Amino acid sequence: MARTLAELPKGSRFTDYVSLGVLAKAFPMQKVKSVLISTGKASIRQRDLPAHVVVYYVIALVLYMQSSYREVPRCLVEGIQWLLNPAVSPEHREKRNRPGAIE
Repeated sequence: MARTLAELPKGSRFTDYVSLGVLAKAFPMQKVKSVLISTGKASIRQRDLPAHVVVYYVIALVLYMQSSYREVPRCLVEGIQWLLNPAVSPEHREKRNRPGAIE
């Protein structure tokens, strides 16, 4: 059975925008990598999706349980975009990035 695309509730919450930073602060990359090495699950080669990125993704899946697997990375990337330009709302950014949109 196909799963419907879930979205975050409408409206902005500050925590929606800093979740990636909070993950990185709560679980420092060096600590994540050391756990992966100690369990024998560290990446041997650098791939498109290294083991430490998968760990952060799995943690994010837990934080965004109500969202689909494809929606979770968008939520995390949206936080980075907001940090780079907080004056632009996600709704406005989405409209601006549509094909044929006039700046």
